[in-house]
Amino acid sequence: MDNAFELIAQGPPTPHYQINVSGRSLGEPGLLGRVQDLLHKHDVDPRRITFEITETARIDNRSEALYFARAIRELGCQLALDDFGAAYSSFIYLKSFPIDLVKIDGAFITDIVNSPTDQALVRSIVEACQAHGVLTAAEYVRDAATIELLRGFGVDFAQGYEVGAPMPIAGAPASSGTSIEFDLRIDSPA
Repeated sequence: MDNAFELIAQGPPTPHYQINVSGRSLGEPGLLGRVQDLLHKHDVDPRRITFEITETARIDNRSEALYFARAIRELGCQLALDDFGAAYSSFIYLKSFPIDLVKIDGAFITDIVNSPTDQALVRSIVEACQAHGVLTAAEYVRDAATIELLRGFGVDFAQGYEVGAPMPIAGAPASSGTSIEFDLRIDSPA
């Protein structure tokens, strides 16, 4: 996490950064204090940070994780569930954690244009998220047809090679300012 904040402070001025936090790390008692220290140390605007919870099934200390989730949002950061739908407990966390964004696992997206099953699952995830006031992002979007289908389902954002290739912060052009996340609510297809 120290390295991530240092890179963000030195990196291009993009509007938003996403930092993965494992389920196991999320339950560590000192995590919130460490994040607060790093935000201050590197002078990073917390509104530019989203913490992505990975491996939700491995959250060891649920009460500490819930405390972190609530407190991090009070700081101004956002919270996302990553790889949603791939873990058994995903819907439990959607219901019980203060989540801003759900990132729909790419396994449901890569062949969604040809798969009625994937279409039904993604629609269900989007409807559940909308009922909770949670935004959605689809991972692994590879073509314009997928973007149009996702837009029709009400998915808010898309990530994948159709939108832009991921690149490390270190070595990115200082004037980049671009995002690899495509806002389906306002942007036109690529």
